[in-house]
Amino acid sequence: MRILYGKLKFRLRRFLDHFTLSLQRVSNALMGRKPVHFLHIGKTGGTALKYAIKGHSKSKDYFIKGHLHQFHLDNVPKGEKFFFCIRDPKDRFTSAFYARMREDKPRFYLPWNQGEAQAFSIFKTPNELAEALSSSDDKLRSSAKDAMSTIGHIRESYWKWFRNETYFMERMPDLVHVCHLETIKDDLEVLKEKLSLSENLQLPGKGINSHSSPETLDKTLSPLALANLRSWYARDYEFLKLLENKNLIKRKAA
Repeated sequence: MRILYGKLKFRLRRFLDHFTLSLQRVSNALMGRKPVHFLHIGKTGGTALKYAIKGHSKSKDYFIKGHLHQFHLDNVPKGEKFFFCIRDPKDRFTSAFYARMREDKPRFYLPWNQGEAQAFSIFKTPNELAEALSSSDDKLRSSAKDAMSTIGHIRESYWKWFRNETYFMERMPDLVHVCHLETIKDDLEVLKEKLSLSENLQLPGKGINSHSSPETLDKTLSPLALANLRSWYARDYEFLKLLENKNLIKRKAA
């Protein structure tokens, strides 16, 4: 019943997302504003950024639409602008582990699927899961791989939002900016300037509106865990390297 409730709630949110976007397109087109899409990659600081933009999402030229995680670059019509946030995959992994362990509460509530329930019955910290990816115990290693492929956010590569390098490069003329969680305050200032947004935009502090994990959690990753994660997320690190090579992010995320 809990899982069914979570799925129905998600479908309703997705319907409302598309419905409100359609209404916004009409009203803002009449005022000469063009849409700018925020692609919300899970556990990259997007919730905090959407909270900051809420209520200040319009300028004389643009209106910003913050989407659900299931809205990808494929869904953005060619010629319409977009931006997104990234972070180091190992930090995204750690944040995602604890977010799903608490079923995304308190800001949201999405019950565990069967695979997540099994994963969290075995692994109690991100380090335990990451180290188990190279365990000599076949059963434990298999359970770790299942968990990595099942737990929300952890299972999702950056490429899920951008299809592949060729498609991403085709869409680069529409890209406004790439935000990095490590420099999110500076990136928000860049967005204000590029999109002529209100100077009153501010990021929320730590707490429910930022959807961040408590500082007291054990986020330590051993050298073995780090090596395993670099291997597991090799394609994501390649994506960040592409962004570096195109001067879209200023610092290495690895």
